Amino acid sequence: METSEKTSCPKCGGDLESKGLNIEEDSFAFEQCSGCYGLLIPAGVTRKLKANWGPDTNIDTGSETIGKKYDKVDDIQCLKCNTPMDKIEDPEQPHIWYESCPSCGSSFYDAGELKDLNEKSFTDLLKRFTKGTRK
Repeated sequence: METSEKTSCPKCGGDLESKGLNIEEDSFAFEQCSGCYGLLIPAGVTRKLKANWGPDTNIDTGSETIGKKYDKVDDIQCLKCNTPMDKIEDPEQPHIWYESCPSCGSSFYDAGELKDLNEKSFTDLLKRFTKGTRK
């Protein structure tokens, strides 16, 4: 699912590439940055990804190290509707910080965040105390 118009990543300015994914009988389009590997996921798709997580649905292929670098860039506009995105701290894993659009519901995950959201471990408990809270 390619588009002729290139969109710039709100985190690093790299090109966002449209990609597709099938989960069960549904098809979804999402965007992945070719620079920082951040992901722009449409509303409702994160929940389906979490429920069907596995090798075929792991779209978060970027390095967690790169993701941490761009995690600090958090005042971004939604690429779908140009609305300032809210800064979200995951309630179950507060060390995971992502952005969510209050208008269209799209979410932006830095590289490694979506994968981390699906993998809960003892170190996640420790990360809660080392990262602090989101402002």
